[in-house]
Amino acid sequence: MPDQFRPQQSAPSAHGEDLRPVADIVKDLWHHTELLVQQESHALRAEAEVRIEELKVEATMFTTAGAVVYAALLSLVAGLTLLLSRAVEPWLAAIIMALALSVVAFGMFRRGQQVHRRHAQAHRSLTSVASPAGHQH
Repeated sequence: MPDQFRPQQSAPSAHGEDLRPVADIVKDLWHHTELLVQQESHALRAEAEVRIEELKVEATMFTTAGAVVYAALLSLVAGLTLLLSRAVEPWLAAIIMALALSVVAFGMFRRGQQVHRRHAQAHRSLTSVASPAGHQH
């Protein structure tokens, strides 16, 4: 047991037992509790700092991977545009590709709106169930 947690010795009583005043015991308990809370606080802070650093590394890796995927998609679009330009004029191939990508983007946008509406409705349902009767947000 570390010295900081070792109980202090007091003078023996008339019956040969070691007795300490209650005030001293409470004082020691308070001191040890404070020390334990401080140590736990430092440990939690250190763990949080380590996790934050890990998250920074992960975020950097995902962001970099996203940028590389984006570059690959741009290259793919350029290649498809060049391939299409063998059948039609290059300026027309670029317009066709832009329109095709716009249609895909619009479809993705509409799908996102649908998902958002479903989530919003589910959230409203949950909050109406959770809130007391007659109290709406």
